[in-house]
Amino acid sequence: MSKETTNMKEQKQHAKILCTHIAKMVKDLSDDAFEQSIYKILIYSGILAETLFEYEEPDSVMEQSFYRIAELLGAEPEEINMQKLSKIMPDMAIVNKYTEKGRSLAIEAAEQLEKGLDAVHEIIIGIIISDFAEPSQHYKISSMTTERCFRILIEAVIISAIFEMSSQEFCNILVEEFISEGWAVDISISSLAALCAVYGIEAVEEKNSKVSTENIKQVLLAVIKEEVARHSKDIAIKWQAMNPVNDEEDICHYKEMVEELRVPVDDFFETVGFDDKMGRAVAVGRAVGRMVAVSSSEDAGYMPAPVGQMLVWRGIDSVFSTEKINSK
Repeated sequence: MSKETTNMKEQKQHAKILCTHIAKMVKDLSDDAFEQSIYKILIYSGILAETLFEYEEPDSVMEQSFYRIAELLGAEPEEINMQKLSKIMPDMAIVNKYTEKGRSLAIEAAEQLEKGLDAVHEIIIGIIISDFAEPSQHYKISSMTTERCFRILIEAVIISAIFEMSSQEFCNILVEEFISEGWAVDISISSLAALCAVYGIEAVEEKNSKVSTENIKQVLLAVIKEEVARHSKDIAIKWQAMNPVNDEEDICHYKEMVEELRVPVDDFFETVGFDDKMGRAVAVGRAVGRMVAVSSSEDAGYMPAPVGQMLVWRGIDSVFSTEKINSK
């Protein structure tokens, strides 16, 4: 048996394992057929997005992948206006959560395959084509046509890629443009958390989010917590077990710092064409979580994990508990 044939056989076996695992995941996540369909597409999107980061020109490979899927499906992504699409797409925090599950699956699968993420790339494209083309669970919901599934996939892959790029970029901005210029690490993390909250509140005010005003704070904290967990193997703390600590008598300085931070952050979003306010809140929240993870790691030794959590609470609460910050 040739090496190529062996690799193909290996990929087919892993494709079956991956399909079974994803099907079980979505079944455990929800009993609702529509939600299962959406979650599955988001997981596919995360897997595909993770394979793109392996290449020197991910944008080019992403475009080629979409053309390839369209050709093999014999279908184009649904042409739909953004207003209607926003009603179909889940909230950005959900997109982030389940595309990240997909990214994790891609990494796990790559470790078991000789060709790594290259093999995973081929596997997930095959799974997508098979799933979208056949009258599978998606067709239990009349609205989930092949074209619509394809459009949601494209949007979710792009969003997942933007989330990862922005997480890296905002951490670099905070370190290189602010901390290196004299901002203290603790105040910097709190200020970035405050900016996350500002975007979240704007999303609710503009009805750009499906999350209510009452729940937005917990949603953003969950995004941050999930990102800390992804990047901190040595940190295990119960975020909800601690209450926010606002021991600062004057938090007016956050307004000025948030305004300074927002300039390069907004510039990045405008450059990549990402206008969704809730998406911006999630992207910044991911960077907050990553900064806490790095600062709290054993290697960095800058702060204990509970202190990192306290800084996040402080920044978030400076926006939600007062009216002292007005970003407009």
